[in-house]
Amino acid sequence: MNLYAITGSELLAPGVSIVDSVKAALRGGADVIQLREKQLDGKELVRIGKEIKKVCEDTGALFAVNDRIDVALLCQADMIHLGQDDISIDDARQLVGSDMRIGISTHDVTESRLAKIQGAHYIGLGPVYPTSTKKDAKSVVPSEEIKNIRQAVDIPIVAIGGITLSVVDELIQLGVDALAIVSGIFATDDIEKATQLFRMRIDQAKMRKEMQLK
Repeated sequence: MNLYAITGSELLAPGVSIVDSVKAALRGGADVIQLREKQLDGKELVRIGKEIKKVCEDTGALFAVNDRIDVALLCQADMIHLGQDDISIDDARQLVGSDMRIGISTHDVTESRLAKIQGAHYIGLGPVYPTSTKKDAKSVVPSEEIKNIRQAVDIPIVAIGGITLSVVDELIQLGVDALAIVSGIFATDDIEKATQLFRMRIDQAKMRKEMQLK
């Protein structure tokens, strides 16, 4: 995982559908798409999810669903993403079986370590910067805590919350594996171009970090 794009239909320009926005993000280099549309009913989520699953398969990207295990199963999603207030990872595993990956949102070392112990495939850590996308977001995770979490767990860390191009290098240096973007991609006039810029910056930052470690 490198660039984890989370849908935000409320941010899209008039006339742009969720599926069209996802196609643009995939062309730009997103390698994970998460369907997160809390205002839509289950029937509409399944309809859109099946379309997104197909375009993700065509490009080799992973498809994740936020919260809704029923939708994830019906769409044959690759991943389900849970919040701290959702059902436990153990219970989710009983429902989705052994093939579907499970991610969970965390905010500190304690939650992150527990997620690892319980079998999460990755953690969605945040917010790492102030964000207006999530109305009930917790306080910002300090840089020192991100370092501590990196030392505490060996599963991928996906950073989320207020991420702009200017902070990509810092987050990669802190040990983050992938960046989750909502408004930085889907609130732009050119979704494909915005995604390309993020993906390029992530790839460059990872290359620089790799060179430093040699």
